[in-house]
Amino acid sequence: MLAISFLLKLSIYFNNLQFSTMDNAVLFANIFILMTGVFFGIRQFKGIREDVTSYLEDFKAGIRIAAIYAVCMSVFLYLYYAYIDPSYFEIKLQRQLEAAQNQDNIDLAKAKEMGQFVLSPYFQSTLSLIGFLILGSFYSAIISFLVRKFSGFRHQ
Repeated sequence: MLAISFLLKLSIYFNNLQFSTMDNAVLFANIFILMTGVFFGIRQFKGIREDVTSYLEDFKAGIRIAAIYAVCMSVFLYLYYAYIDPSYFEIKLQRQLEAAQNQDNIDLAKAKEMGQFVLSPYFQSTLSLIGFLILGSFYSAIISFLVRKFSGFRHQ
């Protein structure tokens, strides 16, 4: 699952589609990959266990998968933005500053300073880590609930 996410991000880079709608499509694909990974993680956990599982055990199994995915993607995104495509945030900041020049009440020096902080590999990888963990927790809670509603899964 992680390999698919890595390949999607790298394919956007190698095809020079970083600032197109394909970059957003990869974001949604990563969210779907996370959800799929949580489902298969819970399913595999229930298949390995010989006894019935509780909701909390299923939830923890899903969180484990989401945490591994979040940490690995965060490290990959840091390396990607720091070493593979270091000019990405510079170009993005320049585009944002050009758009901000059309507005009257914006201090461009302050906007540039804030943009340099927010549009950095460290900040973006941290934000992705938090986002994937929150989203993974949400998916784990919902999927743990839903697998209890379908037959074929052992649960209490």
